[in-house]
Amino acid sequence: LHQVRIKLDAEWRQQLSSNVVGSRDNVFPSFVKNSKKVMPSTATKCSRAVLLLALCIAVAAAATDDATEQTPEQMLENMNDAIEVPDSIELDGNPGAFADSINEIEAEDEGVDDLAAKAISRHGHSSPKKRVAGRGLRGGCRKGICVGTSTIDFTFLVDGKHFQRWRKFAAHLVNRLRVARYRVRVNMIVAGTRPHLLFGFESAKSSIISKIRRTRYASKAGNVALGEALYFYRRRILRKGRRFSGKLIVVLASVDSNSGRSVSNQVSYLTAKGVTFLPVMVGYDVSQAFWKSRATAGKYVWVPKFSSLQFVVDAFIHMHIRWKMKMTMSSVLKCPKPVRYKTPCKHGFRKTMEIGFVKTLNKCNPITKVIKRKSCGCEKSQCFASQAMELILVMQASQDLGELHFGYEKQFIISMIQKMKIGAKSVRVSVVLFSSRASLAFRLTEYHSQSSVITAIKGLKLMTGKHRAIGDALLLVREQVLTDSAEQSAKMLIVITSGDSNYGRSVEVESNRLQEMSVSILVIGVGADVNDASLQVISTVYIHIRTWIKLKYAYKYVLRMRISFVAQPAVHGALKIRCPKYRRVLVSKCVAGYKKRIVKFYKMVRNTCMPFKQVHKVRCTNPPVCKEGTKVHIGKCNPKTRLRVVTRVHTSKIHDCSHKKCVWRCSKRLVRRKQPCRKIRCIKRRLMIEKRCRKSGFRRIFWGFYSTTRGSCKRVRIKVIRKVPCSGCSKHQIRIFHITVGRKCTGGSKAIYSSFYASHKGRCSYQRLHVTKRRCVLKKRCPRKARIQIETQCLRKGSRYRGVYWTYLTRLQPAGPCVRVHGKLVRLIPCGGCTTKQRSYQHVTTGKACKSGFITSFVTVYQGEESRRCHKTRVVIRKRNCKSCKKDTTKTTPCIRGYRRTIRIHFTVKGSKCVPHKTLIKKVKCGEEKHGCKPPRKVHTRCSAGHKYSYTTTYYYKKKKVCTGLVVPPSRTCSKVADLVFVLDSSTSIHDADFAKESRFVQHIVRRMGVSPTGVRVAVVTYSTRPKLVFNLDKYKTKSQVLAAMSKLPRDEGITMTYAAIDLVNSDIYPKRRAGVPFIVVVITDGKSTMGDPVASAKVLKKKGARFVSVGIYNPDPSVTDKINPAELKGISSKGRFWRAGNFNKLDSIVSSVVREVCTDMGKSKSKSGGKRVCKIICVKKRKISAKKICRKDCSSRTLIRHCKKHRAYRVFTRVTYRWNGKKCVPKSRKVIKKIRCPPRTCPKAKIIRKECKPGRAKSVTTHIFYTSRVKCTMSLPPRCTQHCIKKVKRSAVPCKKIKCKGDKDHVTKCGGSRRYRVVVTIKYIQVKGVCKRRKTTKRYPCPVKCPKTQTIIRPCKKGRKFSVKSIISYTVRRACVHKGKCTVKCVRRVLRSRKRCKTRPPDRRCKQPPPFWTKCRKHSAYKYQIKALYRNVRGTCVIYKRETIARLLCPPRKCPKTRVTKTKCTKGVRHKVTTTIFYSGKIVCSKKKPIVCRQVCTKRVTKSGVPCFHIVCDEAKKVKLTKCGGKRRYRSVITTWNTRVGKKCRKHRTVKHYPCPVVCPKRSKTIKRTSCGKGRKYRTLTIATSTVKKRCSGRICTLHCIRKLIHSRVLCPKPPHRCRKPRKVHVRCSKKNSHSYIITYYYVKKRVCHRALKSGKARRCKIVCVKKHKRSARKPCKKRKCRYQLSYHTTKCVHNFRTITTKYRTRVHGRCVWRRKSVRRVRCSGCSSHQIHYHKTTVGSKCKAGRTQTFLNFYESRKYKTGWVCHKKKVQVSIIKCKCNRKPLLLLDKKCRKGYRKLTKVVFIDRGGKCIRKQTVTKKKCKIIKIHCDPAMIVKKCTKHAAYRLFLQISYRLVDGKCRKHRTRIVKKQPCPPRRCPKAKTIRTKCKPGVVKRVTTHIFYTSHVRCTKSKRPRCTQHCIKKVKRSAVPCKKIKCKKDKDHVTKCGGSRRYRVVVTIKYTEVKGICKKHKTTKRYPCPIKCPKTQVIRKPCSKGKSHSLFEVKSIISY
Repeated sequence: LHQVRIKLDAEWRQQLSSNVVGSRDNVFPSFVKNSKKVMPSTATKCSRAVLLLALCIAVAAAATDDATEQTPEQMLENMNDAIEVPDSIELDGNPGAFADSINEIEAEDEGVDDLAAKAISRHGHSSPKKRVAGRGLRGGCRKGICVGTSTIDFTFLVDGKHFQRWRKFAAHLVNRLRVARYRVRVNMIVAGTRPHLLFGFESAKSSIISKIRRTRYASKAGNVALGEALYFYRRRILRKGRRFSGKLIVVLASVDSNSGRSVSNQVSYLTAKGVTFLPVMVGYDVSQAFWKSRATAGKYVWVPKFSSLQFVVDAFIHMHIRWKMKMTMSSVLKCPKPVRYKTPCKHGFRKTMEIGFVKTLNKCNPITKVIKRKSCGCEKSQCFASQAMELILVMQASQDLGELHFGYEKQFIISMIQKMKIGAKSVRVSVVLFSSRASLAFRLTEYHSQSSVITAIKGLKLMTGKHRAIGDALLLVREQVLTDSAEQSAKMLIVITSGDSNYGRSVEVESNRLQEMSVSILVIGVGADVNDASLQVISTVYIHIRTWIKLKYAYKYVLRMRISFVAQPAVHGALKIRCPKYRRVLVSKCVAGYKKRIVKFYKMVRNTCMPFKQVHKVRCTNPPVCKEGTKVHIGKCNPKTRLRVVTRVHTSKIHDCSHKKCVWRCSKRLVRRKQPCRKIRCIKRRLMIEKRCRKSGFRRIFWGFYSTTRGSCKRVRIKVIRKVPCSGCSKHQIRIFHITVGRKCTGGSKAIYSSFYASHKGRCSYQRLHVTKRRCVLKKRCPRKARIQIETQCLRKGSRYRGVYWTYLTRLQPAGPCVRVHGKLVRLIPCGGCTTKQRSYQHVTTGKACKSGFITSFVTVYQGEESRRCHKTRVVIRKRNCKSCKKDTTKTTPCIRGYRRTIRIHFTVKGSKCVPHKTLIKKVKCGEEKHGCKPPRKVHTRCSAGHKYSYTTTYYYKKKKVCTGLVVPPSRTCSKVADLVFVLDSSTSIHDADFAKESRFVQHIVRRMGVSPTGVRVAVVTYSTRPKLVFNLDKYKTKSQVLAAMSKLPRDEGITMTYAAIDLVNSDIYPKRRAGVPFIVVVITDGKSTMGDPVASAKVLKKKGARFVSVGIYNPDPSVTDKINPAELKGISSKGRFWRAGNFNKLDSIVSSVVREVCTDMGKSKSKSGGKRVCKIICVKKRKISAKKICRKDCSSRTLIRHCKKHRAYRVFTRVTYRWNGKKCVPKSRKVIKKIRCPPRTCPKAKIIRKECKPGRAKSVTTHIFYTSRVKCTMSLPPRCTQHCIKKVKRSAVPCKKIKCKGDKDHVTKCGGSRRYRVVVTIKYIQVKGVCKRRKTTKRYPCPVKCPKTQTIIRPCKKGRKFSVKSIISYTVRRACVHKGKCTVKCVRRVLRSRKRCKTRPPDRRCKQPPPFWTKCRKHSAYKYQIKALYRNVRGTCVIYKRETIARLLCPPRKCPKTRVTKTKCTKGVRHKVTTTIFYSGKIVCSKKKPIVCRQVCTKRVTKSGVPCFHIVCDEAKKVKLTKCGGKRRYRSVITTWNTRVGKKCRKHRTVKHYPCPVVCPKRSKTIKRTSCGKGRKYRTLTIATSTVKKRCSGRICTLHCIRKLIHSRVLCPKPPHRCRKPRKVHVRCSKKNSHSYIITYYYVKKRVCHRALKSGKARRCKIVCVKKHKRSARKPCKKRKCRYQLSYHTTKCVHNFRTITTKYRTRVHGRCVWRRKSVRRVRCSGCSSHQIHYHKTTVGSKCKAGRTQTFLNFYESRKYKTGWVCHKKKVQVSIIKCKCNRKPLLLLDKKCRKGYRKLTKVVFIDRGGKCIRKQTVTKKKCKIIKIHCDPAMIVKKCTKHAAYRLFLQISYRLVDGKCRKHRTRIVKKQPCPPRRCPKAKTIRTKCKPGVVKRVTTHIFYTSHVRCTKSKRPRCTQHCIKKVKRSAVPCKKIKCKKDKDHVTKCGGSRRYRVVVTIKYTEVKGICKKHKTTKRYPCPIKCPKTQVIRKPCSKGKSHSLFEVKSIISY
């Protein structure tokens, strides 16, 4: 280089500069070409000087043989080796110095870009574009250099946390790039929580920079997911890249990735695809080592701060010049075409692979792809997952899932396992179930065959609980399942769930831990409500299935995903997922010239296969719109024919060519058919409740019975079960009504309950009522007794192995017996060479030591092979979790009873606890300690020390033996007597695990109690919505029974109803308590009561003597809102305090304190239970005091101060002087020295109360209340002065504004009619306290009366009168008063009579006879008469003595009504139009009795004629009729009538509504009753009656009534003189209760009682009171007599075929033996004789059982037979009497032979105290055992009457008690019987007869049908079903006869003629005859009038008159 520099001159420089830019041949000068000899052959490195760059290239070219033959790639490689470029930049110092070094590099490397372009252009490439002049960092390329002349896809990957800071650097970097369409393209991705594409590939620099500067982005929660962003680039952007362009990702990161996918996996995948990574890092939060290893060629940039990024832009560009130059040259390379080949068959599949080549960094990198994957010949079990794999299935088994969905879940798993090869070395399976908790169904090591796994999965059952604890299930998998897994095998976890986790541990934490353990998780979410986002977080692969039914077929989808596990050294079980090749094309109909083509397929998105669809539009031609198909229209059901019409419309498209052109058209075809209606099945009965509360406050629960009427279900009747009170319940509570079925099946039936709200004790509570029962089948579970069983014979794997099994009890049939069945296979044992005895040997042992957390159980068996001998081996059966306990310890006890013991304590595991066991090692004697007590000492008490007495106290010590309690008590038990009740909360807020802790807490308390029938008795109640009594006090008698019952406590979830549980204790448990024993209730809850008041319920029990202890538990669950209420728990407990636990785990810490509390409530101890007593000698301190001497004191004076306390007025200083009285100082005198006033007492503040003007107030009053302090002193000596607050009130009143009231009004009633007085009502309005009050005054004034004038009546003298009478009648006005204020004025009549004697005349002998006269024709009279009156003289007066009728004449005829003709119209419902004619005719009617009276009568006659109507019209107008109020009517009715047409008739409708009539009640009140003061009465009463109007309703009718109300008032009576009662005697006689007889005399004594005077100066109040006293006479003892027990019977006579038999017995009543009736028996006696009727006899039974015998009564009783009544003798038991035992001894020999012996039992009866006691002795007798073999039998049941099948039955027998008894029957074969012979078909045809409209043809036929019962063993029979078909044809019409008239003629005695009309009408095919009769009067010819004269005659028939008689007709 030195020689070259010397030879350079100016010409060469000019030539060099001209040739570099010049032609292609003159790139290198001749000097350089000829410098080959001068330069050394080895390649030399050039400096960075720009002037020598071309020379360096030439030198590098000269190093080879021929410079002209070098390719451009070789030249660039040589040049890159010559130029040194920095691999990485780290800026951690002065940024200014770094910028200077960058400028130097830029100056030296300025011409690199141009030189590279020249070299490329020389080899046939296009020349670069013109350089843009740079303007620094911000504007264009600096110094004319732009990066990116080749094609590059440039991607910025920016972290979203500091995006705002990265924007500036990215904009500067883009500004320096040569962005063009065919050069550099830029895009940007922001990595936040999710990747965000800021913009795609763009080639416009200005738009890219503006987008970077404008965008604002902030990552949510500060998450940076770089792995997700790289995955997004891989799936979306990498595809869009250009084929031969370079891919560069610039990662701008200031923080590491903290969420999403792995970054390293994505980087490794992209680098394999040829993508270059360049990381740019800022700060110390980035892991530099990670990005150094991931960067391409180790190039990266790191800066400590964001402010230092401005110095890195140029360095960043120059650092990648080398890479850029390689990219420009790489465009020349051409890679080979892709090659395809097929792989061999492996794992059941053959793949078609393709190897392609991609240019990256001047190389062709091969890339392999899988194009096809086809299944090849393999076994079914090997087609899926035949490699070694651990498959863990996590299944949801909660109660809300249901049995159906759980069955789908099991079916999915079974179908997936059937495609796998299950074995110890291939695939191992484990199942975990979860609901509210997780449980392990079986481990990986349990089952090693496909069949055993499937049977185990089929036996899985649902768990309790309704939650989804997925986190707990994953924890169980990690802790228990994965411990059995192999390290090298792949692990796969499949989770099936219906939603995300809502209970237990966090799912994300557990899933991350499992993924760290290289476990792949496949989550399958089933259902529409699944949250996909929450389940995708925890899964490696996620599948969502919409419905549970599709889960059955989802295993195909899982297998189609090609899931296979590859065992890699780094990641075990990495999961490769490929979506299924599913493609479906759907084409829609042509709409508006287009049809849609929809393509459905699957695509991988975020490691899950998601469904996608593409829609394309395709042009089409519209065919005619024709909806092809069939539509069905179903008509309504006809109730008469019971048929309905079904119409089917068939629509199809037809090519019609009937016209000139062929046209497509739609054709419709109708098909109508009649079908019989479906039978409506009604619910027979339904339980209902009224949903409204009645006025009475009750609602009814009733059964509603339904039946079908007119094609619908209607309620027919109801049956009321119960009336429920509902007052106080809300509308929402009244609507709630639930019907529940009980869980337990008792006695073959389940109880059905109805739940509702009802009011109880004033509050609305939720109640349950037992309604009815339902049949059920009782399924009893078999006991869980698992046993190990070994096969005795070699039957496995070609008779070389035998199996070790677990067996368990199951029920093969629901009602069958429990049978032991093979379960899990433990191990296969080779059995060759072992004998049958050795094979049958087995011995089960359990290890005691806990090794590595497990205790193993073994079975010892013999195993061997044919070549070897048989030997013993141990087989592991099971492993149980255990707890490692402490090591063994030794302990030395203190000296007890002369011995010191050394004890060894050994711990063993029992369940989950370590139990200590003590063993004695040594026992050594120890000497007793000598107890030496202290010597006595004296203490002198002297007067000088200020004591009252002087004395000497001597303290001395005395030895005493003291025995302590129990040293080592057997158990800390509370040995007291009590009845203990535990009330446990089991609501929804308490989980299952917490409820178990709650029950364990109660068990700890019970263990401390002495449970026994005479000690402590225990009862338990659990409660939630309803309380449940688990067991009562008298059920269990030992502690073990109680603890066993508590371990299985049931649980019902619901709300917290504490008050209901306490009420249950009160009603069910408290009555069974023991008298005099403490009754204690322990209430345990975690929250306050949801409803009700538990404190009030507890108070009821406390009053009865019960004691309460309450325990509250704080529930940390955030979903629980109602926490514990301290006030409520304090109110429940007896002592006002409760025990509180922080959570359920801290319950054990309270046990001792709760036991102490319960023990103190129990009272005194019953007995002491303990171990050994310990005694020791102690020194007891005692003292002895000598005689006391009183000390004399100097009694000096003292000053006492009385301070200001308790409202004192003064602080007093008193001087007290004392004197000595021989014993003590006594006060001599007191003198007050000084008084100081105390501060005034603080009184209440002043108040101002204002009462403003309101209606009723006359003034507005302002009241000012204030308090003043005042001193009051007592009158005693010395006086005590206190301060008092005296209340003072000042009132000021301001009158309110006056109200103007209305003026006075007078209402005056007028006099008239029957009114005797007028009423003046004066209404006045007076203002009273600002209110106008109305006052009414009534005054009554009598009405003026007009009396008649005075009258004078003179009665003159007449014949026969002796006097003439003169009467003067006068009227006077008089006032009469009935009540106060009710006075009337009357006219009083007065009569004055005077008489005079008449003058007498001599009487005339003859009287004058007046002429005859005619009577008048009165109303309706028939005749008028001519009457002659005859007079005679009677005592001087002429008197009529006889009247004679001379003649009679007819009166004019009576006027009768005119004839009326009425015609009816044809209306609705009227068939005939009727014409009615009414006419009247006169008639004379005479009475039959004398005197005969004749009257004229109009007789009514009616004729009707009808014409049939042709149409019917009904009058549908409504008519309203209103009744009036009056008389006795209390209501008026509105009657609405209208007509409707029904068929051929008009039906009349009527509605009636009733309204009450107004009632006027009397306004005034009346006094009804007054009582007077009588004996002993303090008051006299006055009863006043008033009346009010009240509405009463009965049904729909309401009336108004005047109801009378009585108001009672009372007045004090004057006090009578005080009298006491008379004395009375009470005789106490001898009875069962009284053993003595005596007399008690009660008498009364007067006593004066005075009360103390309340105030001074007032007299004392005294009264006289009668005091009751008594005397008792001397007591006489009663004689004790016993009545002889006798029975007598009496019978009565037979009355009405019955007689009575009465039984009497003797008893003692008040010391006397009295007969009493015991029983009455009524006996039928018809048919018995008199001897039999009176016969009765008592007999005694012959047998004597248990010292007693029976007495019987014999009598006769009649029974009825067909022949008549027969008398029979009857025997009835009456009583039981004591007897002696006379039974003979018995010998009983057992029939069964057991173990070679039979039992011989000898029974002897012994009489003890009148009772027969049985004693038996048992001996054995030898017998032979006969082996019986029970063989099965085959029975064929023949085809009996109507049987459907012939059955072949196999009956198996088993040996029971030495006999073969039938075990079970099994149907082997069924053969159908020949069909039953049914009756032949019949056809019945009716003929057309009179009365028959249609001719009916009935076709009756029979078909055979098989019916089976629904029982467990169905019985099938053949039945003949009758079927009937009818068809009807109408008959021909009948012609009836014409109408006829028959008329009778007048003649003889007939007075009228009869017209009979006969009509014939057709009714239902019959001619019916109708007869109508009409009567018309016949004409009469009357005789002429006759005149008969009777002349005067003489002689015997002497007549004084001549009679003329005129007879007219």
